[in-house]
Amino acid sequence: MAANPYPPKCERWRVRTGLTRIATSDPFIPSLVNTGRELVLFDTGNGALQREPEARRGRLPEGLLVEQLRQAVYEPQDVDVVVVTHGHPDHIGGLMKGGEPAFPNARYVFGATEFDFWKRSNVRDARKIQSRAIHEDRSAVC
Repeated sequence: MAANPYPPKCERWRVRTGLTRIATSDPFIPSLVNTGRELVLFDTGNGALQREPEARRGRLPEGLLVEQLRQAVYEPQDVDVVVVTHGHPDHIGGLMKGGEPAFPNARYVFGATEFDFWKRSNVRDARKIQSRAIHEDRSAVC
């Protein structure tokens, strides 16, 4: 997400109120649902974005979804459906690994409005607007 999740104003507020960084973090957790017929994964987390591509190297938390799936005794090829809620990097970063689909047997579901937005718009401009909104919202909260 943001390179500096604790702007000085927020950090001062956090310290003053005695909250820990863990208590004030904003984690995102992909969800796996076993319907009895299919394994449905909602979003894929950061995936390899911390390492791939070069421009993002070291800027995002490591995506550990595949390792966590394995701890739950599932493999990426077991996933039947991947539902992408929206196209932010922390939700789609795990779609690919090394240039190949991370969930090779899955079909992918993406909402039409969201898909059309990313397909039609200039992604670079959309990301600038998104980044400004995140930083403005975070400042307003603190």
